[in-house]
Parts: sequence; structure tokens; C-alpha cells
Amino acid sequence: MKYETSFSSLVNIRVSQLEAFLSSIKECQTITFSSQNPMIKTLTLSIIVDEFLSSKQQVQYVDLDLQYSSMFTNSLDHRHLASETLQMFRSRDLQTVDLVISLLNSQVRKGGIIVVDSINTLQMLLHESEHRIDFVKSNHEAAILITLIQEFACRYSKALILANVMRSRPRKGQDFRLWDMELSGGRVIKFKSDVILSVSRSIDKLQNDKIWKVDVAVESVLERNKGAFKEGQSFTFTLRSFT
Repeated sequence: MKYETSFSSLVNIRVSQLEAFLSSIKECQTITFSSQNPMIKTLTLSIIVDEFLSSKQQVQYVDLDLQYSSMFTNSLDHRHLASETLQMFRSRDLQTVDLVISLLNSQVRKGGIIVVDSINTLQMLLHESEHRIDFVKSNHEAAILITLIQEFACRYSKALILANVMRSRPRKGQDFRLWDMELSGGRVIKFKSDVILSVSRSIDKLQNDKIWKVDVAVESVLERNKGAFKEGQSFTFTLRSFT
């Protein structure tokens, strides 16, 4: 009986933390979601999308990674939410710049959320489309496109989520064997983000292949958004895997 009470309390705590997390998301303008695990990134984004769709708010999902599209197509848990409130913009349908233009010219209503998934793939697609040797110009173009999307989101009172898979790079001025994890887009993303969240999966006794424990840590918060998230704050909840 003590085990059941303990388990029930733990579940209730995690449910309340998920609710608090989703509530805080709705109060922010631009949020960067960073993760070393692309699957955890997509799974957590799907919960946020479901929250907006369940309240009949518009979701515009720019799916460059195509992982969410695959999950949405194959999952019965998400299929029932397909409606006019969800618009998908996929990299396999249009060239990158045309895809962003399509978003900016789409049928839109105030409120809801725009998801750009992910900044990494946005930079890569721009780089590959011009057959460039380095990423400098591609990263600059990506920053311009992000700015246009951000202004569009602001005009229509939408939250904007920028998904970002952390990448490793050699530490500057140090031994080349030392590597650091950093955001794609670097200073531009940090400058444009009201909040930067890091999302990871952790291991505990309650989870299995279908139930994952997810930890979300608040890495940084701009002054104007300190009411929604607090720097150093964290959320822990369990989610069902789509694999």
C-alpha cells in the first residue's frame, strides 16, 4: 500500500509539472528548444502541439526534419487531432525559401503557435541548395528567415518555437581533443530567444521502452519573460514514446 501511495504521488507531481510547463510555454514569444536527442525533441514538441490543438488554436509546423510528419502520419494518438487548426509545411514538398514564403502567405488567425523544426536542418538545406563550401552565408540566410518568421508570429500573437539539436564543436583556443556542446545558430539564436530550454531523457525504475522520463531545464531567460520561466527552473514528466 505504501508503494502504491508513493507511486500515485509521483505521478501526480509529474502531471502537475507537465501542466505548469505547458502553461509557461503559452506565455512566451520565442522559445528555443535544445536537445542532444532528436527523438526526445520531437516527442516533447508533439505534446506542446497537442496542447494547442486541443484548445482549437492554430498550429503551423515547419517540419524540416520530417520526424514529426512521420509520427503524425503513423500515430493514432495524433491522427484524431488533424483538423483545419494544424498546417504542415514540409521540406520534401517545397524548397526551403519557398517553404517559408508559403508559411508567411498562409491562411492565418491570431493566437496559437509556430514550430520551426529544426534550425540545424534549415541551415543544412540552405547550404546544400547553393553548393557552398562553408556555412557562413547559409547561416546568415537562416537568420534572416528566422527573423521574418518571428515578425510574422509577433504580428499574429503566436508563440514561436525554434527546435535545435545540440552539436559538438572543438573548444576554441584549447586542446583539439576537448569538445563542447553548443546551439546551432550560436549567438543569433541566443539573441532572438526569450527563453532557451534544454530537453533530455533520464533513466528511472518506472520507465520502459514506451514510457520515457523527460527533464526540461531552463537555461536562460530574457528579463521580459521572467514571469513565465525562471532561470535554473526545471520540469520533469513522463511521456509515451511513439516508437
